[in-house]
Amino acid sequence: MTNAPADDLARTTIAIPGTTNLRDLGGLPGPAGMRIAPGRLFRSELLVDAEESGPFATWRPEHSSAFDVLGLHTVIDLRSAFELARHTTHWDHATGARVVSVAIEEGGPGTVSNVMQNLIDEGRTTFDADDLADFYIGILDRRAVEFARAVRELAQPGGLPGLIHCAIGKDRTGILVAIILDAIGVPRPLVIADYQISEVLVPAQVELHSPMLVEAGLDPTRVLGMFQAPARTMELTLGHLDERYGGGSRYLVEAGDLAVEDVNRLADALLIADEN
Repeated sequence: MTNAPADDLARTTIAIPGTTNLRDLGGLPGPAGMRIAPGRLFRSELLVDAEESGPFATWRPEHSSAFDVLGLHTVIDLRSAFELARHTTHWDHATGARVVSVAIEEGGPGTVSNVMQNLIDEGRTTFDADDLADFYIGILDRRAVEFARAVRELAQPGGLPGLIHCAIGKDRTGILVAIILDAIGVPRPLVIADYQISEVLVPAQVELHSPMLVEAGLDPTRVLGMFQAPARTMELTLGHLDERYGGGSRYLVEAGDLAVEDVNRLADALLIADEN
């Protein structure tokens, strides 16, 4: 990741021990004269007990005070049913927030749409930014109701501060966060730049999955797209959001059956006057 907006947004990372991709979306500009208030909406990876294994954030009792500062009311867990059964989230234990499961089955190990398993099963040898965009677009088209439900939970009175996570906080989280940012008027380049940050912050996914790929006869360097967060991927995804649905707000309302009042309520709760 080399562009300046993404480098600037990386400063929103919250340095709590055990986490890598925990970020406050506060400070992003919205419509003219507005910006997202700090401490209202966060994004992250799964938080598990420190004794568990995996490329996730880990919780230890000695770090409780750092998590308390977040003041979370709602945590949206986008992981699949398979993932939920395999790893219990500790975001509720760490913060006292209510956790709402909104399962986006695509992307999780063991699901029909698991992108890595499909790549192996189909005998493909490459996977790039355009392929990742196709995967995201498929999720958009299939999961409007689920994404709208997540927004409804955040928009209800007392729903914020809120946090959105999946497994590592890149794909499913990246899609939902992009929908929300677009719906409330964050400029498109910054929506894309926010997505790109995950490529820097998530653990080394290529190294983690290389043994599985090599065993299947794949060259990890030719399928890097699935582990990255390229600007082109989000550009294509948001282009589809515009062309098919008319943008994030209309997608949530018309495809997801979310009340317009919920979109407006979330925007009102997130945005404040920019005094700079």
